[in-house]
Amino acid sequence: MSERPVSAGDVVQPGSALFTVVDPSSMRLEASVPAEQLSLIRVGVPVVFTVSGYPGREFVGHITRINPTADPTTRQVRIYVSIPNAGRALVGGLFANGRMSSATKMGLIVPQSAVDVRGTSPFVMRVRQGKVEKVPIQMGLTDKSSETIEVLSGLQAGDTLLLGAAQGITPGTAVRVSAPPATPVAGSTGGL
Repeated sequence: MSERPVSAGDVVQPGSALFTVVDPSSMRLEASVPAEQLSLIRVGVPVVFTVSGYPGREFVGHITRINPTADPTTRQVRIYVSIPNAGRALVGGLFANGRMSSATKMGLIVPQSAVDVRGTSPFVMRVRQGKVEKVPIQMGLTDKSSETIEVLSGLQAGDTLLLGAAQGITPGTAVRVSAPPATPVAGSTGGL
């Protein structure tokens, strides 16, 4: 029981709530999605979210219902996400911030901080045979939550990239990479 608005001896009108019962083993997240993103959502899509009061922890639920009408003021559509809460870690009534994947695919990914997008075409600084080289790349999906970018061409799995201030090293400069390598290209991208 989460709320009891009346106590023994109080006079209650017919239809008034005597108490509110909550099943803590399953929770529900209610969220709003801009109407422009409706084509990306469907029942069953996983939603990853953080909750105020639980810093550094992520929870996962699945969309169970999409409201059939948009809010006339905000033009947003309400979605409902079911969250298993067997360990009863979550409590109701808190604010959450979530995201869902609009696309998922396998490919090479690199940290956003390894890609220089300031010029006309994106590039990375790679170490090959002990020397720094500037490599143009073609970018694919960007996963804002993990701060990674899919690389469609220009790199291979296992390439070592420079990050941060090391990106300013002039191409052709001899470098020695000590273990662990700066940033090896990883294996799969996440969603947008």
